[in-house]
Formats: sequence, structure tokens, C-alpha cells
Amino acid sequence: MKRWILIALPLSLTGVWLACSSNGASSADTSSSSSGSSGACPEVEPKDGDACVAPKTGTFSCTYGQDPRPCSRRYWACDGSFHPQGGGTCTEPQGGCPANLMAGDACSTQGASCAAGDTICDCAGCMNCADAGPLTWKCQPPPTKPGCPPSLGNQGAACDGMILGCSYGITCIDDVTATCDNGVWSWNSPCDG
Repeated sequence: MKRWILIALPLSLTGVWLACSSNGASSADTSSSSSGSSGACPEVEPKDGDACVAPKTGTFSCTYGQDPRPCSRRYWACDGSFHPQGGGTCTEPQGGCPANLMAGDACSTQGASCAAGDTICDCAGCMNCADAGPLTWKCQPPPTKPGCPPSLGNQGAACDGMILGCSYGITCIDDVTATCDNGVWSWNSPCDG
């Protein structure tokens, strides 16, 4: 008979749970998935109140959406049932995102976020600095690290292999570092906390 031990990993935006058998193997706890997904979260976005299996303490989070910007994803938490946690609220510039967005172009809405393909652009006075300058578009292309997909995987979704530190977005503006561990994507923002 196998014995299972649940281990909580300290991640700022998620509580991904791993189960370790007595023989040392580990796998993602997929008991919360009602859709047959191999990730921790259902493949299909839940509805408020849909049942899920919560960890013994706390909650776990899932995100949904395909827009490359982390701010555009919709967040859900499971504490025995799913509940929406917001998201999907990127600030866009007045008049919408420019059709031919280029890094360095002037912009007027501080904190606005746009996507140009898989490239994420934010309107800011500076990038990783203390002194603000004129508002311009700061753009970050998709990661080029081997194994990192061009688009950010949803938190709690299934992934292949072990991929550490795929960075998406502009640091401390709209950014996430995604990690694929034991078949599940988890997110962390380096500027949280």
C-alpha cells in the first residue's frame, strides 16, 4: 500500500500541491480537476460555486485566458468550491492599443498595457528605475530561454517537463515568472511582497 504526503510549495500567487509516494516519486495533485486535465486546474474555466478538492490548508489558484498579458487573465481560487478572484482588467490606453505599437513610442496613459503578438508592452516613465522620465512604450518580447513557450501558460494548467524561470512582461509593471514543475504551471511575480 502506498502512503502519500502532501507538501505545500511557498509560491506567492499559488499553492501548488505535490503528492509524494513512499517510494520517492512525485506527481501533481490532480484531484481538483473535473475535466480530465493533467494539471491542478480544470481545462475549462469553472463557474462560481463549482466543486473542487481544496488542499488541507489554504486554497489553490487557477487562471484562465489566452491574452499574453498576465493582467488580462481571470483568477479563480478553490477552497472546496471555485470562486472568482478578479483579473482580466488590464488598463488600456484611451482610444485602445495602437495598431503599430513600437517600443519607445510616446504614450499618455501611465500603466496602460498592450500586446503586440506575444510581446507585452506597458506605458511607463521608466523600466526598472527610480527616476521617472517621459511616458513611452516599454516592450518585452517572449522569453528565449530553452523550453519556455512564447505565450504564458495559465497558472495551474498542465505543462510538460521541468522548466524554471520563464519571464513574461515588464519587471514590476505587469510581470510573471512561470515555472513548470511536475506537470503544472505556477506563477510568481518578482515584485510581490
